[in-house]
Amino acid sequence: PMPINPCLDFPTPTKSCQEKEVESSILTPSLALEEFNCPICHDSGWAGTYEETPYIFRIVRCECMAERDKIDKWNRMLKFCDLPKNSEHLTLDSFVVRTGTEEAYRWAVSLAADKEEIKWLILLGHVDQGKTHLAIGIARRWLERGIPAKYKFVPILLDDLRQGYQPEARISYDDEFNILKSVPLLVIDDLGAESKTIWAQEKLDTIVDYRYANALPLVVTSQLSVKQLFERSERIASRLLRFRLGKVIVMSAGEYRLWKGESCGEN
Repeated sequence: PMPINPCLDFPTPTKSCQEKEVESSILTPSLALEEFNCPICHDSGWAGTYEETPYIFRIVRCECMAERDKIDKWNRMLKFCDLPKNSEHLTLDSFVVRTGTEEAYRWAVSLAADKEEIKWLILLGHVDQGKTHLAIGIARRWLERGIPAKYKFVPILLDDLRQGYQPEARISYDDEFNILKSVPLLVIDDLGAESKTIWAQEKLDTIVDYRYANALPLVVTSQLSVKQLFERSERIASRLLRFRLGKVIVMSAGEYRLWKGESCGEN
């Protein structure tokens, strides 16, 4: 359909673009004298379209705003995702695949593309093996595809829920809890780093159980072993290990900083 300015001219299918432009200038001489970056919407951001059969007139976003709208949407989704500051470099493209990370990387790429091979990815291992890097990289790929994702470091996740009880809270407890349960992709980073309280375990149990029952994508990282997960919460561990579309990876790579030092010839 051909875009026009609905504020200046109601189109008829028989009129050419040139005829309509001339008519607009005659009918609105004050506007005609002004200069606009966009000749279609006159910088309003909105234009009209029509279809000849059947004859339908619609107000739509002008094509000149496409790039700005794309950037605005990206910024909103990035803010909602709540990724750590200074984590822009943590992408799947920047991940260095080394011995002990191959399988984790392969499944991370699969989940990032939502190939339906898996819906859950559980990454277990020691510090500085790349678990958080892969988890954030997956979230970024979902954002790039225009799908909302939410990242939460477990202690902060629980703190944010507690803050939701306060009258002045930016997001209420119910709203925050519902987001964690139902967001298209949830990343739970460093499970086991939280204080072991009945309240904390109940909230984490509920989130994991809800996503289990509804087969919603989930990424979990933890420095705990499978045995330690069961000791901490048998219910959560059971869900993480038994989900039929889930993959549990125990990473065996050494610390990245030490590996990088060795590969560069450092002592």
